[in-house]
Amino acid sequence: RKQEASEARQRAAGAKKRRHRVRVRPDQSFTVRFAPWLFGPSHEMLQEEIEAVRQKGGLDAISVLVLMDRALFPETRYAVKWNMRSLKIPDGNIQLVGPGTSADEIQKKADELHLSRKDLLIAVGGEKIQVLAAQAAATYHRGIPYLRIPTDPVDQMDSSLGVRTGPGGVIFPPHSVLIDTSYQKLARGELSNRI
Repeated sequence: RKQEASEARQRAAGAKKRRHRVRVRPDQSFTVRFAPWLFGPSHEMLQEEIEAVRQKGGLDAISVLVLMDRALFPETRYAVKWNMRSLKIPDGNIQLVGPGTSADEIQKKADELHLSRKDLLIAVGGEKIQVLAAQAAATYHRGIPYLRIPTDPVDQMDSSLGVRTGPGGVIFPPHSVLIDTSYQKLARGELSNRI
C-alpha cells in the first residue's frame, strides 16, 4: 500500500504541470487540468480547486453539492465518497443522479443545503450528468460555480472545449475541468475514431 500511495503521489506531482487555460470570451475562461487517479489517496488537485472557489468568493468556508452518475462503477463511487469525506464534505451533500433526474430536482437539493452564488457544484460522470449539472448551475441563483469531472473519454474531450449547457442551452463555462486520465481506457483505434 505504501508503494502504491508513493507512486500515486509521484504521478499526481507530475500531473500538476499539465494545466491549460481555455478562453470562451474575452471576459470568460476556465482551467482544464489533467491528472491520473484523481480520487486516489493523497491527491490534492480537487482540494486546490475547492480552495480556489472559496478564495474567489472571499468566504471562510463554502458548501459543496456533488452530483455523481449512478452508472459509475461501485469502486469509483466508493473512491469519490471516500475522497469527499477526506475533504470534509458530508455524505448528505453527495447525490446520485440517474435517468429521469431533472435540473429542478438538483436545484431543490441545492435549496435544502442553502447553497449561495459563492458555493460550488461538482459533477462526476458522463455527458448527461455534465449537461444536467451545467443547466442547474447556470440557472440556480443566476449562476453558481461548478466543476466538471468527466469520466467518459469522449466527454473528457467535449468538457475541455464545450461550454454550452445542451441543445438550445445557455453558454455557461465551468470554474474548471478536472480530467482523470485513468478513465481513458478505450483502445487507441476506438478513441481516434470517436474523436
